[in-house]
Amino acid sequence: MPGGAHDSHDHVLENGEIMTNEMPMILDDASAMVRWFIDRGTVITTDEYEVASTRLGRARGPELLSGLWDVGFTDANTAADALLSTWIMAEWPGRSLDADEWLEMFGSVGFTRDGRVARRPEKAVTLYRAALPAHAEGMTWTDNLEVLDFFADTRGSNAAFDVPHLRYRATVVDPPFLLAEVTGAYDNGRGAEVQWIVDPLGLDGIEVIS
Repeated sequence: MPGGAHDSHDHVLENGEIMTNEMPMILDDASAMVRWFIDRGTVITTDEYEVASTRLGRARGPELLSGLWDVGFTDANTAADALLSTWIMAEWPGRSLDADEWLEMFGSVGFTRDGRVARRPEKAVTLYRAALPAHAEGMTWTDNLEVLDFFADTRGSNAAFDVPHLRYRATVVDPPFLLAEVTGAYDNGRGAEVQWIVDPLGLDGIEVIS
């Protein structure tokens, strides 16, 4: 630009680099990406979030989502889609952010199915989970026994873990504790397992079935 000036909407990083309104190529610093969106000062679209999260990778996605949650997305479905895709892409979502933060975000968008706001089920749902005893009361469950077996199996090339996981069964007695459903039709580019995301406070009658 003439005279070295830059547009008033450009953002100057701590190292002096100037970022324009075009999304910067940030690959390893979620906080820098968050600052760019905040300084831009407009709501975030689905495409923008997808680009930013893809560049940062699955390990930094939850940090990006957390930092941008209060900035604002274009609408509820955009927020819900960003939330679900980040949850699924994260290797260990429960270790990336506190459970209370995940619960708050899922609760704020309402019940979703495949990343879209949907009618909440009206009846209790029987669900299953493969986990170590210390993690039996997690947020991710399934109603698909094949998915259960995959995560419980420690044998063969499809083994999910290298230590035995118990198979649990539980009933969510109060539908408000059902936060999201992911069906076999959902595909965010990685391929998601059929699952339900729940508030563990709504789980009842958790028992080991094998």
